[in-house]
Amino acid sequence: MNPGWLFVLASLIAVVGITISFRQLITRLEDKLRDSEEVNQKTFQKDLSRLFIKIMIIESIPIILIFLGFIEMNYFELTNLFQVYIPLILVLGILVFGLISIFSTRGAVIAMHEIPKDTRGFIYTLLFIGMALVSAIPIISIISIFMILGQ
Repeated sequence: MNPGWLFVLASLIAVVGITISFRQLITRLEDKLRDSEEVNQKTFQKDLSRLFIKIMIIESIPIILIFLGFIEMNYFELTNLFQVYIPLILVLGILVFGLISIFSTRGAVIAMHEIPKDTRGFIYTLLFIGMALVSAIPIISIISIFMILGQ
């Protein structure tokens, strides 16, 4: 079995799950802003803690898939470069999809005109956290796929 497909599956599960969780958090933040509720450090940290717990649960399956992919790399023999290029292109596409989703979600909230400066800072913090979380598993997958070439 080609371990590249395990890395693609791990990236897909991680990016889709994290993107959905991130959108839920941004939607909750947007609802608070529409209802004129105060978004302060305490409420932001509470929501961020929930996000991290969700992501911990979501990333457990991709971590297991990556582990299985490394085990499969020991038994895999590369016969054709397309066995590496197709999974690599798919992982890159998944990564781009995740980053675009994070940016578009953030853009919807920033488009609201009456956002306090502190809340805007929270949104930009969420943007950078979301980008890091979405790109973590795909970057591991890309490096792992390159490792298949080195065998």
